[in-house]
Amino acid sequence: MASSSAIAFHYAQSFSCIAEKCEDNCCQEGWQISVSDQRVDAYKRSSPELLNLIASDNEGFRMNLNADNQCMALQGGRCSVHTQYGEAALPDICATYPRMNRRFDAFIVKSATMSCPEVARLVLFGDTPFLLEDSVGPNTKGDGSLANHLIKVDPDSWASIIRFFSEQALTPHRSVYQVIGQLCYVVSGLEGLPYEKWMESIHRRGSATSPLMLNQEPEVTDQLLQVLEDILKARTIPESMRKAVSDAVTVQEKGPQKRQLRALKPEFSDTAQHHADAALEQAIKRFIAAEITRTGFPFISTTPAGQDYGLSLSEWTATLAIRTLALRLLLLAHCDQEPDNQLPPQKIVELIYRYCRAANHNLATASEIALRRNISARILASHDTSAT
Repeated sequence: MASSSAIAFHYAQSFSCIAEKCEDNCCQEGWQISVSDQRVDAYKRSSPELLNLIASDNEGFRMNLNADNQCMALQGGRCSVHTQYGEAALPDICATYPRMNRRFDAFIVKSATMSCPEVARLVLFGDTPFLLEDSVGPNTKGDGSLANHLIKVDPDSWASIIRFFSEQALTPHRSVYQVIGQLCYVVSGLEGLPYEKWMESIHRRGSATSPLMLNQEPEVTDQLLQVLEDILKARTIPESMRKAVSDAVTVQEKGPQKRQLRALKPEFSDTAQHHADAALEQAIKRFIAAEITRTGFPFISTTPAGQDYGLSLSEWTATLAIRTLALRLLLLAHCDQEPDNQLPPQKIVELIYRYCRAANHNLATASEIALRRNISARILASHDTSAT
């Protein structure tokens, strides 16, 4: 890539907030928007009237909420602070969200989170959402950069690795399960390797067949449904989404011990095989690629959010697999509500941004962590097996 202070994914570079046109404006969600001490001091100096919008408690300053659980600055679907004082006056998180900036030693990578409906639209239905573009580095104030140990990798090497994983995620002739299995297998050869040796291992394993096939295991499906159920407990999830999943699940007896395991009802499995796959596979694969760009995968982060995603590369890969396959179950569970079992684009956007908002804005659940450890151990075992 050309020399640049920043590299951006096209969907992040092209994002622009649609404000009052957004179907789920983040200013209406009742989010706790923290305000830095520096921002409060700036208000005191230049715009003391804005202090009326701020509340404080033992944890610091935050934007106040009105009786409808909306940000006090929201007027007519737009932020009055932004309208009257400009973007420079916004709290840092408001100036940044849904954008995300990841600092490396010599450059910054710009991505975004699909917990924003407009970002989800750009990712899921844009022409070239994952195209890498040269960009300008953000301002140091409130740039949303993830504080992290600065990984020493040059932009071209980083881009080659990211392109490989994004292209693997979007491979048309592989199922979602095959994509996940292949990613797990490729990553199993990277744990502990220096970055300069990654591409050699990636190309070697990328052309081989993964031994991991999670779709053949009823126990994994049962655990994924538990993970999905726990993610959907978030307050931002409407009850209709929870009910659709509950109605799509049955309990089956498996194995000689007749273990009671949850699974999708047969009619949803038929849907998965005949009607929904073609429509949903692309959306789910784009979700995988978007998660790769959002998290910085496979370059793991040591931030609190990064550690919540996992403490090692194998755990990060397991989390990516779990959240992808849980999302697949969520989408399939809603297919019978639509004509010909085909989810329309706007419904796919709604389900995915709500799912991302619940999964990304809350700590990993106990069920997810338990399954993560299980799959992570199997990823490492696949490396040991192939090395013998």
